[in-house]
Amino acid sequence: MGPPRLWGIRTLAIANGSECATGQGYGPYTQMMTGNGSVDFGYFSSILLSVWETALTQNPLKYFEGYLTTSSNFSVTTEIRSLPDQQSQRIFYFDLYYHKNILGGLIQSGSDVRNFSFNSQASMFPLDNYPGGIFDVRNFAQIPTNISLINLSLPTTRFNFIPTTSSLDIGSGSQTIGSADLLRTYSPTAPPVAPKNVPYNNFFTNPLSNENHATLTINNAKWLWQEMQGTPAFFSCSYSCAGTNLVSTINGSSLLCNSTSFSINNLPSNATITWSSSNINGLTINSSGVGVRANNYNGPATVTATISGSCDNTSAQKTVWVGPALGIENFENSIPGYFSTSDTYKFRIAPAVPNSTLKYFSSNNWSVTGGMVVGGDSGELWVQFTTNGYATVTATPDPPCGAGPLSLTVLVGQGGCPDGDICPNIVYPNPASDELTVLTAAIAGRGATHITLRDPTTGRWCIHRVQQKKNK
Repeated sequence: MGPPRLWGIRTLAIANGSECATGQGYGPYTQMMTGNGSVDFGYFSSILLSVWETALTQNPLKYFEGYLTTSSNFSVTTEIRSLPDQQSQRIFYFDLYYHKNILGGLIQSGSDVRNFSFNSQASMFPLDNYPGGIFDVRNFAQIPTNISLINLSLPTTRFNFIPTTSSLDIGSGSQTIGSADLLRTYSPTAPPVAPKNVPYNNFFTNPLSNENHATLTINNAKWLWQEMQGTPAFFSCSYSCAGTNLVSTINGSSLLCNSTSFSINNLPSNATITWSSSNINGLTINSSGVGVRANNYNGPATVTATISGSCDNTSAQKTVWVGPALGIENFENSIPGYFSTSDTYKFRIAPAVPNSTLKYFSSNNWSVTGGMVVGGDSGELWVQFTTNGYATVTATPDPPCGAGPLSLTVLVGQGGCPDGDICPNIVYPNPASDELTVLTAAIAGRGATHITLRDPTTGRWCIHRVQQKKNK
């Protein structure tokens, strides 16, 4: 039937499942409870048990067998597992077994008093671990862990009782709900759209973790009270949902020539931001998120925004390159340092900035002498050389950051770097305080040398790199 729609009634939904779609902390087909144990009986007890066994089996021979039984025991084995991921597996097992030693153990006899198991269906999702309002058996009763007959072990006591999709009536019962729907985030900052929308005027999902089903918490109670006062309420912790598209990230250029501004997307209301730089001698950043190049620094830096909100403190980071480009390098070469006319080679800015969207070049900024451009993507160039000998790849940075055209000369058809100063070295960062990297531009990842600056002497350093020739 769904929620009421008449007389202007404002409909609300509260889900105790996590807004961040956090699971219950274990995987599919996890052991949730085990039990095993036994109890032994002597001769006279075994005779009495034979009366019970005779009545149970309607076999009078069991009564006479009891007088020949010197000892007996009951053993119990039980196991409960969470649902597997769309597989038919045994999820419940119980076995009560009666064993007898007849004539001092010369004859062994036994039978299952009760044996029962239950398998999941192959169409079932692993709902026990999915986001939703939980049920914890520890909140229902004190579970004894040491009974005279069974030693119980409960590795996991909580499971998803009502999935978030059910609490929010996703699809209003007319849509097929799949695993992607059950595992996605449901946040008022990015509500789902039709046909799998939330059919309420407003809804609440629990911040960060899953709470007990049908429980009023401080957060959802405040939200409900505000709604009851006639003010549409909004509460979200989506900025802390790591690994989702709701988490707060830093906006801004990955290339900082002289200065640039950074901002935060998905910023929660009433949150404060504290900005910091991993290298304050090369990049300063003020309280408004404006980063400024310092001391003519050339090199990478990490911008960090610490976000303090009503739910939790979290941080976002962005790697940037400060200053102009340093050079060009060849990468993904099957034989580093060797170039021929029969293969395609990739070139890019050096050094590349990891985990960023840095793009120094567009395809029309490149030129090649002794070869031709055959493609390019995401700030890189694909080149085929047409003649043996020296070839030069040239590019103009975009934006240039004060640097003119950069060039790299390689030797085609003979391998290695050409003699003399044609194979350039790249040294970064500059200025440096802890470590220098010296990179032979033509051989990405092969000619790199890391120098630790342990000498406290400051000032200018002169680096002389000698390329040794191998005797043939």
